[in-house]
Amino acid sequence: KIELSTRIENGNICFSVRDFGIGISSLNQQHVFDQFFRVSGEVTNNYNGMGLGLYISYEIIQRHKGLMTVTSTEGEGSVFEFCLPVAKLTS
Repeated sequence: KIELSTRIENGNICFSVRDFGIGISSLNQQHVFDQFFRVSGEVTNNYNGMGLGLYISYEIIQRHKGLMTVTSTEGEGSVFEFCLPVAKLTS
């Protein structure tokens, strides 16, 4: 199960994805957007990946002057959020 949400805040549009999975320790949260980083542990060995998806997403968001964050509690799941500035249209 995942929950998706959006909001407008301080001239940004923010997207949030919440899961109810294994969660990420506070130590690993500091590195989750690093290139090739994979959370390790007995349970996480069941998940494939090269540790590039979050790194690439983080770089794209930053290059568009946005912000990407994670908050998580082990055993309860994680919330990944990214915010991007809303472009002002001129006529």
